[in-house]
Amino acid sequence: LETNHKNSWESSLSTLTFSCIDCSNRRLITSNYNCQTKLLNFNSGTEIPILNLICPSTFINFMKCAMFGTREYYVCSSWDKQLMAFSEIEKGDFELVRSYKGHKNDITAITEYSDGFISGDIGGFIFEWTLETNMPKCSYELETSVECLQVIDHFLFVGDGEGKLHVFSLPKLVLIKTIIAHEIPKPHLLLSMNYD
Repeated sequence: LETNHKNSWESSLSTLTFSCIDCSNRRLITSNYNCQTKLLNFNSGTEIPILNLICPSTFINFMKCAMFGTREYYVCSSWDKQLMAFSEIEKGDFELVRSYKGHKNDITAITEYSDGFISGDIGGFIFEWTLETNMPKCSYELETSVECLQVIDHFLFVGDGEGKLHVFSLPKLVLIKTIIAHEIPKPHLLLSMNYD
């Protein structure tokens, strides 16, 4: 549903479009087809009031909680291909810090790094963003979709729609190496990565 926009929502389907856990690992943030974003507190089991983060004409298709400096930010993308960074000014009260435009395709991944965050889309575009400006710091285009992003130290690892793993240096998105992730001869998606 998130990538082709052709299937209509039916009442038998879940209304949830995306969810993530905040940086403290204590609250679940969810978004639904009705453009409502909710915070759920694991400690008390209570639902924090619905957050009004975006206009009701679109809904969130990807979100990520990230720490920039000492502040926690909620970064999300919507079906209008716009990115938004929100800061929690009080418990459960978020304000829009900046919105970003540049993607022409559905955004499939967001990750943070020391200077800001990086986003990738189904068309293979990768953009690097900072909180200081709404213009991309730099960009790169792959030949296939971006499926997942992971930053480790000063390197960006990108899993793509052909099962390849691309390694970039930061902050300028300089491609260092591309490898076939699992040496599988048939095309496959590299959907997630984990660093331990």
